[in-house]
Amino acid sequence: MKLTLHITIAISEAPMPLEKSAYVFSDNTARDTQLEIVERLGFRKLGSEDKFLGSASTEDREAFSRFGICLCDELWNARNKAYHEQEFPTCLGVLAKVNSACSAMRRAWEEPVRIDAQVSWDSDRDRLNGRRTVYVDAACKDLRATAGIVMKEADGSFSGALTVQLAVSNPLEAETLALYHAVLWCASQNWRQVVFVSDCQSLVRGIHSRAAPNWRLASSFWLLLHAIDLHPQAEFVWLPRTLNQVAHNVCQWAFNFPFSGVLSAEDLAPLVAM
Repeated sequence: MKLTLHITIAISEAPMPLEKSAYVFSDNTARDTQLEIVERLGFRKLGSEDKFLGSASTEDREAFSRFGICLCDELWNARNKAYHEQEFPTCLGVLAKVNSACSAMRRAWEEPVRIDAQVSWDSDRDRLNGRRTVYVDAACKDLRATAGIVMKEADGSFSGALTVQLAVSNPLEAETLALYHAVLWCASQNWRQVVFVSDCQSLVRGIHSRAAPNWRLASSFWLLLHAIDLHPQAEFVWLPRTLNQVAHNVCQWAFNFPFSGVLSAEDLAPLVAM
């Protein structure tokens, strides 16, 4: 919606149709960068053709749609960095990110759906009894996030935790990367038969269907799926926030300090008791 608003405001300033979709920066320096991108991509010429994509194949149309989606998203991110952080990306830097996002989106869209017993969103906590369980949550605010990952042994005791500071501002992406780090942590400890618990239902559903819950998360979600594929014995379960409170407490504590690292059982005890 914000991107659409900026496009609407800029329409009167952008001379060519396809330039209007990119002309969203707030100052002259950033706008010059935007126009350089437009020139390099050949949008001036393309925008002047009445039958642009008129004879293109379905595959080409889909590729152009992916490119347009990723371009608008990256231009919006670049605009925010320019306006809020005074960081002005280069044309080639933006284009590289766009191409990378396009590749990740295509892989996510074309990956065949695989539904098996590996993943479940059953909220019955009895399934966790007697099994090593990893509770995962993420806190996200003010353009940063923190992952909280807590290990519960088969005997019901909490043996440790891991917290990771994340440079993301999207809550769903934070949840995705938190689960990704949880899988990597278990792999580093050679813990194989593990049940991962998340209170992010859309993410667990996405794992089940092997489809990113949001196209903007394609790159992060693909990393998570790749890590999961290396650990076929792992299971993924959705539980409501009330049953994932221990991970919530840990990530909130680590977010407020902030802290990244491993917590022992003794360090974890006060947070479990909250």
